[in-house]
Amino acid sequence: MDDDALPTYSQNARPVGFPVSYKLDGQTLIVDSTRKVENVDLSKVREVRMTFEPKSFAPRVFRTRLELEGGRNVSFTSISWAGMVQARRQDAEYAAFVRALLLAVGRAAPGARYI
Repeated sequence: MDDDALPTYSQNARPVGFPVSYKLDGQTLIVDSTRKVENVDLSKVREVRMTFEPKSFAPRVFRTRLELEGGRNVSFTSISWAGMVQARRQDAEYAAFVRALLLAVGRAAPGARYI
């Protein structure tokens, strides 16, 4: 598949730090934190947890967390930090990526729990 056609999502997970990008490539979630690139095998997903987390700085924050075999987690939210007190909502981009991720997890790990 053309690399440009792969579903992607990017965010600044912390007020100070580098962006983290997530890319789906078949049964693999590629997590690039600038410092390192990790390939997460989606067949190892045991649980997908989606939560709504109201925060004072952003009226709506959604979080998706994948729990993998062995207890490791991968988590990302619908906001991206743009400074110490400013967060940008990315609802449309987040929703599109989560839809693609849920389909990929469903194919790779049909026994995963969804909460």
